[in-house]
Amino acid sequence: MKYLIHILLLMLIVVSLLDAQPYKCVVWGQPGNTMKIQNEADVFEQEYGCTGCTLQTTTDIFSIDDTIQKYPEVQVVFRGTSSYPSYVNFGNDLWADGKALFMPYGSNNFELGTNASSDNVIIVGAGVSQNQTMYGSQLMFWDTPPAPYASNSSSIANAVIAAKFLKVMEGIDTTNIAALVACQETASENGIRTLENGYGKIDVPKAIAYYEPDTLQISVGETKLMEIEGEGSSLIMKDAMNQVWKISIDTLGNFVNQKI
Repeated sequence: MKYLIHILLLMLIVVSLLDAQPYKCVVWGQPGNTMKIQNEADVFEQEYGCTGCTLQTTTDIFSIDDTIQKYPEVQVVFRGTSSYPSYVNFGNDLWADGKALFMPYGSNNFELGTNASSDNVIIVGAGVSQNQTMYGSQLMFWDTPPAPYASNSSSIANAVIAAKFLKVMEGIDTTNIAALVACQETASENGIRTLENGYGKIDVPKAIAYYEPDTLQISVGETKLMEIEGEGSSLIMKDAMNQVWKISIDTLGNFVNQKI
């Protein structure tokens, strides 16, 4: 019987290890706010579509680097606090390492914020039809917190936005910089950054499709003469005889024509 119990315990450990998945996100909060941190982690996992993929911590700013370095698979960090100017240097370091830091702008009231910051820290707001929390030149995105949270809970919207950003980053299989551009250009403000709404709400499907090649078809009447498709730094051209040509531009800006 004793051996059977040991075998069952071993099996449970093996199953738990097999079910374990890499951490995707660090939810970083203040000591004493464990319930708030848990709520933010739950919202992130709900939006991203995972279970147990968030690492929750209340470590101080001097130890957070060590925490993140233990888990290189982590891509996003978010902190539900309003004192983001204190974390700009940390955000810059994360950004340079291919990751991203998300923080609320500040007050959950609709008022102008004037703190200077860096676009390497993604500053967010919350609302329903538009941002209804602090706004200003540093606001990047806003989103709507899910029920039962208040519509102006920017720390909960922070979790939603971080999850959306990560889905875009992984959906394109690209860098944090390219993912940010895709999110900005396809968000609800149509690529324009406004004072009150930033770039707006991230549209995940549109952002993922942002770098897909566009096709231009040149026709006379119903006769197709040429089809041109962008592919990275090249143009793929198919003529009426279905001959395919690739036109690339070398580093000197000269055209090099090559038939495929």
